[in-house]
Amino acid sequence: MSLCFISNKDLTVPFSDIARRLKHEGEHIVWLAPSRRWANWLLEEGWPADDVFCLADHEQEWLDLPLDKAMAELEGLEGEPPATLGNVIQMCRYLKRSDRSFSYAYLAVARRHIEPFLQRKKVEVAFGEGTWGFELMTWLLGRKHGIPVLTPSSARVPSDRFYFADAVTANLYAVAEPAAADRRQAEDFLRTWLDRPVQPTYMQLHRRGYRAFRSRWLNELRIALFRPGLDR
Repeated sequence: MSLCFISNKDLTVPFSDIARRLKHEGEHIVWLAPSRRWANWLLEEGWPADDVFCLADHEQEWLDLPLDKAMAELEGLEGEPPATLGNVIQMCRYLKRSDRSFSYAYLAVARRHIEPFLQRKKVEVAFGEGTWGFELMTWLLGRKHGIPVLTPSSARVPSDRFYFADAVTANLYAVAEPAAADRRQAEDFLRTWLDRPVQPTYMQLHRRGYRAFRSRWLNELRIALFRPGLDR
């Protein structure tokens, strides 16, 4: 099975750990990275260069692409809301602050390269978030080609479970139909929870609140100020 992980800053690190285990089980892993910084990190971690696509390598293409040509390249991609280019731009904090010509050119170049990469690598499922334009374009392409783009997340209640949800709509993605035994387990859990509620694990771990200062934040600020191209 060919699986794609979409790099998103620090989330790339746990994704890489999970991907290694899947690779060990025989799955083929490929990566989509929006920045040189994280593409370089993946290469340093030993992921094959042919399996790591870096959109930032094509920066000049979207800087040179006129709006009319960008719009032409994006035809045939939209569906019912939220699967529209306007919604994608509004959902991306960077693109919605950019000029219209830049936003559409960026998305057009993203499609120009991500679509053939997904097809060439025969990707069947992609994992990532629906936050940035790069991820949202991948989600649009996934809809077009029947590739689920899913966000894995841990459940708050019960704390020892996790789930897959659509990266944009957050609709739960079922990997199996619940059986009678699953429903009995859920009913038993609910009864116990209502009779003697226990705080979810994430609340027990952070009873004093989120106070810790992270020294790496200083490095993040340095990159944002002095090397923005690296973290594009």
